[in-house]
Amino acid sequence: MEHTSDPERYPFVLELDGHGRPNYGKLIRQGRKLANLEQEEFAFLYGMIVRNRSVGKDAIRKMEEYNQVPKNPQRRSIIAALLGIPLSLLCSDEEIQALPRQFSLSTYRDSDKDLEAKIDIAEYHHTLMNYQRRHYASTAFPRLKAVQQRVSSLTEILHHSHPAEKAQMECLLASYLEFMGNMARDHQRFAQSIAHFDRALKGLGDDYPALQATLLVRRGGAWNSWAHVALLRGEQDKAQSYFASSIRDHDAACALDRWLPPHVKGAAIAAQAAAHACTVNDQSELNGILRRMDQAEQLLNTPISEESLQAGGYLYLLSFDNERFYLNKATALLNSPIKALRAPTRALDALAQLPFSSQSLRIQTTSLLLQAQSEFELGNYPFATKLAGDALELVMNVQESSELIGIDTLYRKLRGSRYGKSHEVLSLGVNLFKAQHPGLFA
Repeated sequence: MEHTSDPERYPFVLELDGHGRPNYGKLIRQGRKLANLEQEEFAFLYGMIVRNRSVGKDAIRKMEEYNQVPKNPQRRSIIAALLGIPLSLLCSDEEIQALPRQFSLSTYRDSDKDLEAKIDIAEYHHTLMNYQRRHYASTAFPRLKAVQQRVSSLTEILHHSHPAEKAQMECLLASYLEFMGNMARDHQRFAQSIAHFDRALKGLGDDYPALQATLLVRRGGAWNSWAHVALLRGEQDKAQSYFASSIRDHDAACALDRWLPPHVKGAAIAAQAAAHACTVNDQSELNGILRRMDQAEQLLNTPISEESLQAGGYLYLLSFDNERFYLNKATALLNSPIKALRAPTRALDALAQLPFSSQSLRIQTTSLLLQAQSEFELGNYPFATKLAGDALELVMNVQESSELIGIDTLYRKLRGSRYGKSHEVLSLGVNLFKAQHPGLFA
C-alpha cells in the first residue's frame, strides 16, 4: 500500500498555478496516476480513511483541477502517505512538526546512569522469559526502556564480572539483544534489528552453538523481511542482496548442526529451506528444498532435555513444533519468484495440518496470510481478499506489524487482478493504510 518517493522513479515537482500559488492539485493528480488509481478509487480510499465514506469523484476533481485541497494538514499528510508524495511538498515544516508522531524504537533514550552494582542473573533470566512470553508490540513496547536499561547494566558489569559468572552473563546479554532484535524486526526497523543481532553474535563465545544458531536464524529472518520490503519498493538489487544475506545466515546456522540440540537443528533446517525458496529457479532446486523439509520433519516434537537447555544457556532458543514446521513448509511452497514453481494446493494441505486449537494469535495471523496467498495463486480472488482482511484484523487487534509486509504484497497483487477494482479489495486497502499509518489517526 505504501509507495516510495524515490525522486528518480517518482519525480514529484511542486509547481505554481496561474495565481502564483503552490499547485497542490497537480501534484495530487500526478501521485494518483503513479499509484494507478482512478479518481473514483482515490475518492473511496481517501474518504473511507478520513470519514468512513467516499468523498465522491467531484471532490477529487476539485482538488486536482481547481487546487482546492484540504486545509487540515493531517488530511494532507494522509493524501501524501496514500499517494507516495513527499510530505514536505504538501505541508510546511511547522505543520509537519505539529503532526502526531508514530511510535518508533528511537522514542526511548536511556538516561538512568545509576547501574546496579550486582546483577541477579536468575532474576534477569526470569524477567526476560516473561517478556518473551508476551512478545506482541502492544505489551512489549512499554517495557522497552526497562530492557534497554538491563542491556546497559549487563554491558557495564560484564567487564568486571567474576570468571565464573562471565559466561552466563554473556549469554544473558546476547538473549536480551536477541529480544530487542526481534522487536525491531517486528516493527520493520530492520537496520536496528540486524545491529542488535550483530552485537549479540560478536559478544558471544563459541561455547554456545545453540544460541549462535538461534541468533543467526533470527538475523536471517530480519534480512528476509527486509528483502520483501525492498521488493515492494521496486528495489530489485537490494532485495537480492538481502536475500543472499538471509541465506548465508541460515546456512551458517545449519553448519553448526553437529553441536545443536535436535529441536534447534530442526528449526534451523526448516527456516533455511524457507529462506532458499525465495530465490529458487527450477524444479530440481525446489525438490532439494523439500527434501530438507523432510529432514526437518524427522526432528519434530523432539523432547527437550535439561541438558539441551543448559547447553543453550540463559536464552530463548528456537522453538520447533508442528505449527512452525508446517508454516515454514507452506512458505517454501509459495515463495518461489517463479509462478510455475509455486504449489498452492500443497501449501494448503500443509496448513491443514496445523492444530488450530493451540495456535497463538501470531500463528493464526501467519496461517491466514499463507492461506490467502494460496487462494490468490489458485485464482480465488474474493476468498483471498476475505482471508487477507481476516489476517489484517488480527494484526490490528494485537498491534503486531510484522505481517503487514505480506498483506501489502498480496494487496498489490489483488489490485492488479481482474478483481482489483472491487469494493472488497479497495476496502482492504483502506484498512491496510490505517494499519500502516496509526500515527495519522492518534
